[in-house]
Amino acid sequence: MSLRWKSELDAVLGPERCEVSISPGLFGTRVAAHGEGIGNSPGAITLALQALVASGQPMLPRRARLTVPDERVYFAMLPAASPWSRRLEVATRHLVESLGRQDLRVQISLVDAGRSWLVAAIEEADRQAWAQAFSEAGVALLGIQPALTRDLLRIASEVPTDGVLVLIRREGVMLLLLRAGELTDLRWERCSEAEFEQRVEAFVESVRTDAEPLPVVVFVDEYSASDAISGIATAHRWRELRAVPAPQPSECVA
Repeated sequence: MSLRWKSELDAVLGPERCEVSISPGLFGTRVAAHGEGIGNSPGAITLALQALVASGQPMLPRRARLTVPDERVYFAMLPAASPWSRRLEVATRHLVESLGRQDLRVQISLVDAGRSWLVAAIEEADRQAWAQAFSEAGVALLGIQPALTRDLLRIASEVPTDGVLVLIRREGVMLLLLRAGELTDLRWERCSEAEFEQRVEAFVESVRTDAEPLPVVVFVDEYSASDAISGIATAHRWRELRAVPAPQPSECVA
């Protein structure tokens, strides 16, 4: 993750909302200003930026990075069997063949100790709409990442070296298998809360290779807290992690 030498906007799209915050550059971790917009994107982005200005922020940073819900992202894990230079070609062909889509913006990362590619793709129309909302406020959208990436960074120290990590989302669950600290399998399951237990159990059984039970960690983000899911996790002795509430604006601005 690159260092921020100047202040940037951090924007997070959630279900029917957007939150934006400004943190000081160069190792700054405090939140200097915060704004929230309620509604669907890209309108929620515009409202959040307006709220930030209304809070007394005299000038917005010129650059922003956006985190988007996993529900807006197409994921795939592919074997890294082709040269790295052909990664975009291979990933794009896979998405066309599996989804019939040619209008996707694709990002690719090496995972599983270089044995696999993690492909994350968003619709180009979404990217353009989000970028336009920032541009109208004089802000350039530098990068987009899925909530998956953000959450893995947030809970890296809590993730088991070997086991199953379950990321709860509003419209389903993200299921990840970790072996020796490496991501080796990933599945997105769109499901209701009532189907949650069955989907997790089925995934655990499908990836278990011996009689020893796999540890399961369930991470609940800011938008998906549920007493029912907490009860299921407790009954199965799955460890539950909850997102730390967003920090409030600091009185001191660097």
